[in-house]
Amino acid sequence: MRQIRKIEIGDKSTVLSLEHKIFKDPWSETLIKEQLTNESSINLYYLKDNMVCGYVLSHNYLDFMEIQRIGVLREFRGENIGTKLLEYIESLCCELGIKKISLEVRESNENAIKTYNNFGFKVDSVRKKYYKKCPEDAILMSKSLS
Repeated sequence: MRQIRKIEIGDKSTVLSLEHKIFKDPWSETLIKEQLTNESSINLYYLKDNMVCGYVLSHNYLDFMEIQRIGVLREFRGENIGTKLLEYIESLCCELGIKKISLEVRESNENAIKTYNNFGFKVDSVRKKYYKKCPEDAILMSKSLS
């Protein structure tokens, strides 16, 4: 069975573990705690047979939603989990009257960029050498909602 559910503060260690498995530059425990306790954040897991295989951390800034992290465990990539999380976030945005979704992505993450393009995101700008640990550009993308 597949489902999407809200991430709770008690899930902090699971999110931290996912961060380290998915990202080159994982968030710290402090950042994760701040995200999970922020009342303006929307944080979701994607579960398959009760196993967490993906998640999204986002922040609602009244008129736009910023996706801060979206990740899928390697063994579940190619199953459209990222797309399903994006669809869910977009439907929540429509319910909340949010007009725009924004995100940033590493220039080397071609699969994610392709997914975002297919989902209607457009490139707004590029932040040169934004990522310090592994020097790389960040591509800023957004999607307007009608």
